Amino acid sequence: MVSAALHSLEPGRGGVILVGGAGVGKSTIASAMLSRTGSNFHVEHIRCSPVASRTPYGALSLLLSALDARSLGHPALLLEGLASVLIEHAKGKPLLIFLENAESLDPLTATVITQLASSGSVTLLITSQDIAAGSGEFLKLWTTGHLRRIDVEPLSLVEAGDLLQQTLEKRLSAIAIRTLWSVTGGNPLFLQVLAQKQISSGRLFELDGVWVLAGDVLFSEDIAEIVRLGLDALTPAQCRVLEVLALAGALPVKVLNQIVDPEDTDYLQEQEMVEVSPGPELTARISDRLTAEALRFGMPSGRSRELWERLNAVLDPSTLPPASLPHFACWGRDCGVDLDPSLLLRAAKAANEQCDPRSALALLPDIDTATREPAALLETVRALVALGELATASQVLGTISSVEGVPDPELRASLAIEHHKLARALPDETGQPTGVLSVTECVHEGMARAIHRVDPQTTMMVDRLILAKAEQAMFDGRHAQLPDELPDLYFDRDRLPDLRMYAGSLLCEAWSVTGRQQEAVTLVRDLLREIGTSNVSEAARDAVYLRAFNALLFAGEYAECLELLDGEEALGMNRVRWASRSELFRGLLYAYAGCSDLALESLVPALSQLSLRDPEGMAPYARAATAYAYSLQDETERAKHHLGLVRVHGYPSSWSIQRGTTYFTLLASSGSGLTEDVADELTSFASEDLANGNVSHALVFLSAATRLEGTVSGDMLASAARRNDGAYATLCRDFGAGLVLDDAPVLIRAAELAQEIGNPLFSYDAARASRAAAHRAGNRAGVRAARLVENTSYRLLRRSHGIEDRLALLTEFELALATAAAAGESSAALGRSLNLSARTIDWHLGKIFERLHISGRAQLREILC
Repeated sequence: MVSAALHSLEPGRGGVILVGGAGVGKSTIASAMLSRTGSNFHVEHIRCSPVASRTPYGALSLLLSALDARSLGHPALLLEGLASVLIEHAKGKPLLIFLENAESLDPLTATVITQLASSGSVTLLITSQDIAAGSGEFLKLWTTGHLRRIDVEPLSLVEAGDLLQQTLEKRLSAIAIRTLWSVTGGNPLFLQVLAQKQISSGRLFELDGVWVLAGDVLFSEDIAEIVRLGLDALTPAQCRVLEVLALAGALPVKVLNQIVDPEDTDYLQEQEMVEVSPGPELTARISDRLTAEALRFGMPSGRSRELWERLNAVLDPSTLPPASLPHFACWGRDCGVDLDPSLLLRAAKAANEQCDPRSALALLPDIDTATREPAALLETVRALVALGELATASQVLGTISSVEGVPDPELRASLAIEHHKLARALPDETGQPTGVLSVTECVHEGMARAIHRVDPQTTMMVDRLILAKAEQAMFDGRHAQLPDELPDLYFDRDRLPDLRMYAGSLLCEAWSVTGRQQEAVTLVRDLLREIGTSNVSEAARDAVYLRAFNALLFAGEYAECLELLDGEEALGMNRVRWASRSELFRGLLYAYAGCSDLALESLVPALSQLSLRDPEGMAPYARAATAYAYSLQDETERAKHHLGLVRVHGYPSSWSIQRGTTYFTLLASSGSGLTEDVADELTSFASEDLANGNVSHALVFLSAATRLEGTVSGDMLASAARRNDGAYATLCRDFGAGLVLDDAPVLIRAAELAQEIGNPLFSYDAARASRAAAHRAGNRAGVRAARLVENTSYRLLRRSHGIEDRLALLTEFELALATAAAAGESSAALGRSLNLSARTIDWHLGKIFERLHISGRAQLREILC
């Protein structure tokens, strides 16, 4: 940006205006520009401020002090005198006025400076938050082409991560980066200030060489003050709109307009400070989270109470959308208002549905201690489970003397489900779940009720119990034993959207595991299309995203998994909340694909963040995958270290997580030279999975065993693959059959398919096997084709395998030879110029091709020319 702007900052040109919000780096860029070209000018630095703007020519007071009173009273004389003073200061050099914070400039000063610029007397370098602020003089200079405008944008997520890593000198977890970036809007100044605030408060701390974030972000008074100063240009009525929305979170426009002037809301929307979301009912919220945080942070309690009473006088809380209810209730609680317990309960339930368990807990304590209502206890338990505080959740649930004694059937079923989940996660001393009413019993009891009483409440209760039974079966690894009613629940569009979506997510994962992978992938695509536009809760959206990823992963669709991770926003996902999980999923995905560098980039920070909260027991899975990634890089000691920690974790995890942990543990162990033993164990687990109908896991284990052991497991792999459908099954079938038949074309077909679905390690192994088979058959064309795929896959496995890194390994002679060959020089011509035979040149080129992992001159030309 600096380089691009410098040509406009030359003597004789009008100059540059840098436009952007407070703290985005305008002054830093301007200083860099001055350091590059400032010696060509005499620079007059003028800092504008709200205080100086109240006085005519306030920003020029030092320069004008040399003029007599008669000149100050006459604009023409003042302009002439100011020009003389500047010329005298310049001592023959061209003049440059560096004007900071031009939005705070008084109109008379703006007029004088623009006249100097228009006459060609000075070049301008201006920073401003708003080019149209004040008298609009600089806007005129821009529209006439006299000034070049450069918009300084906030940092992207990647740029923010780079800045934080550079500032804090260590890697940060994804959730730490995304949270800080989200709160600050990518403002580099605020980003660094807020990070330091979290460090000083202990919220951001170093763990195993990674900065991790614990809890909510604490706001900074420094940032709040800067943001509030930026609102000085607004009227009190306009500020009131922002204050109400900051405290309420979001409000229906028709409600907001009962306590503020609609024209003020419209003005703020035009200024992009307020956004109005479309839908059945228009809802307004502050566009910039930083502004909302700053207004809440600095709000005096009396002002907050005044605004609450003004809103409460016209608002019926029952009409608030679920997204607004928790904010409204928390606001009232903070004002010391005695809120109706039913309102608090509804707000807590809405907060849980929006995956905001901390707000839910903040709203519930008074209800729990005063009434011990089971409905309130249920929401408390759900919030504690979401936060990973399983033992506390179990204690809270234990305060209900008997789940069976709760009169409301839906509430009774919900409590039984939560009780069962906690019993599953917190086994007794014998390792067995504690004795509670089983989900299966609840399903039978609920269905018996439904026979005698069919109404929406009973139907919903039975649906929840069916989903809980299906979830338990999948937790146990019984994916082929889902309730018969589950498909009907998903395909019936009259069912509650949250329950439908969750039923669909369970189906797609189970189908993927049990061999119906084509149907599973089609269902995933349908779910993702629908959930991107459906009005479902955040909790349901999370469940669909999680199980859709698992379904694609188990189906071996790695490239589509990556598209899903990169497309969360399009699905309406809360990217801050999902940052940590996405980071973990990305690391696991790359580990399955054999891309060790990329896997470790995500797994190492994900592991550190998991150590703070891991209610699903994912840490062993991540730890084993990390060990495997290190073993791929031949870092044996690090691999052993992580393998030693695999079993150190808190809560029991699902069958799929345990299977993934076992898979990576075995592969990481294979680096110790026990390849045959490892292959036998992999085959044994695969046999067990095939017997239980969990075909996809069997294929993953068998394909690894086959790549370790060769043709021994190839027949079993091909046979198992025929029990499955989809691309990964086709890949496994071709790979196994190709090894058994020693068929190079079949193996190269497998290698190309592996490359297509995003698994470079499988592609590399299959291509190597194809090349060996082609070589044994004397098939030179087959050898060349296999080598091309092999080299392409090899370069994808690690950064050090990339062309740039490989080129660095060449000697000067080899690099010169490669460059000449890529330019089209024949071996004979090169031999003559180097006094070598053409055969010797070909020998050297062969070594170069081997070192670069390319297949010949055509690829050499492609990468160098």
